[in-house]
Amino acid sequence: MAIPLILGLAQAWRSRFFMNYDGVSYLDMGDAYLRGDWHTAINGYFNPLYAWLQAFSRFVLRPSMYWEYPLAHLVNYGIFVVTVFAFEYFLQGLIKDRNDVFAIRSIAYSIFLWCSLVLIPVSMIEPDMIICACLYAALGILLRRPNTRPVALGAALAIGYYAKAWMFPLALMILFAAWKLLPRRGVFIAASTFLLFPTVDRYAFGLIRSCDNRRHKPTQLCLVCQQRRYGALLARRTPKGRPADTSCTHRPRFTEGLRVRRCLSRYLCHLV
Repeated sequence: MAIPLILGLAQAWRSRFFMNYDGVSYLDMGDAYLRGDWHTAINGYFNPLYAWLQAFSRFVLRPSMYWEYPLAHLVNYGIFVVTVFAFEYFLQGLIKDRNDVFAIRSIAYSIFLWCSLVLIPVSMIEPDMIICACLYAALGILLRRPNTRPVALGAALAIGYYAKAWMFPLALMILFAAWKLLPRRGVFIAASTFLLFPTVDRYAFGLIRSCDNRRHKPTQLCLVCQQRRYGALLARRTPKGRPADTSCTHRPRFTEGLRVRRCLSRYLCHLV
């Protein structure tokens, strides 16, 4: 376990002043939570868990503008550490009662390092690593049948859902596997725990309040306009011979933070 932790720390330190577009959006969401701007913070484009973690770290440590990006990477590295322990938990359940433990560990950690440092690297300020941690934990819980804890399984799936919405269909697949492996009562508790979290979620309350009254669409679409997806979508749907209206009809909510952080990123790149 020491080798993945050292390699992840090296990658996080090397990219401590790097920031991707989605990372900027998550940081702006965290700022919206801290200042109580719920209309901006609660949206239908990004799930809130990662923004909560980033906002909590900035609320506790109060970094200056120079240390804002390194702090975001420190949070990402903390998530990576949790992912390593979750993977070890899953691997211990996989290799129990096996004789070729060393070979399985070598292959498993090689694949894990490639996935965690290349496919979804620590340098990317995104919640994909949380999904991995929740997935490893859920599979590790399933592998410990008949001593599986259904509430822990449902909680792991719910946490993953709060990180990214596409965890929902993946969680349904895991619950189907649990239906085949666990007693029916345990599957019921796991499914209930998983479905309880999204029920009291922002989709029931927050999105209704964050809708634009004029167009009845989530105002978070202005973020898509900033990334030039909205104009491309309109261009594909506009009739021939008619110019596409690429103007954003929603109130811009992330523009200022995006501009400030881009300028800060360029300044820090010159310093490094």
